[in-house]
Amino acid sequence: MNTALQRFLAWTVIACLPLVIAACGGGGGGGGGSVGTGTTTSLSVTALKGPVQGALIQVYQLLPDGRTGDLLGSGISDATGTYPFTIPTSRANGPVLVKVTGRAGAAYTSETTGGIIPFKAGESFSAVTDSVTGGQNIIVSPLTDAACQKLQQILTINPALATEGRISRRAMDFSCRV
Repeated sequence: MNTALQRFLAWTVIACLPLVIAACGGGGGGGGGSVGTGTTTSLSVTALKGPVQGALIQVYQLLPDGRTGDLLGSGISDATGTYPFTIPTSRANGPVLVKVTGRAGAAYTSETTGGIIPFKAGESFSAVTDSVTGGQNIIVSPLTDAACQKLQQILTINPALATEGRISRRAMDFSCRV
């Protein structure tokens, strides 16, 4: 398979993972927030490894070459692993990187044992979405992090393949219908 096709497929997987997880019922809530209000767009982020309570959640603009752009918002997840955000609507139209980072007091319930597991400061996972719509709930999990790592690997191999066209909403709509 040629490198351009591999990169396109990786972007597609990354953009679709949050949609697939939400469609399967993971993370609850989606769609219950307020929609874009002209200058800002409201969304929420849910950190799942079991709901991660007390974690730092950060939303960044993602630049076309895969680098992290401006910080659009940050907050601490609640007991359900969720934090609501309001970002500038002008920044909601492009790709967004969401990072969840452990900190003192952050923890999640193990889905295997039911025990409380600390989510320490050195731990993190991420998700990428091609754009944000009002009321959207972005799910961030180890699965979305694996897709982000694959994307970073592809961008490292051939950064020239990362173009706005490949990560735009139009490209994702063509190949990622849920």
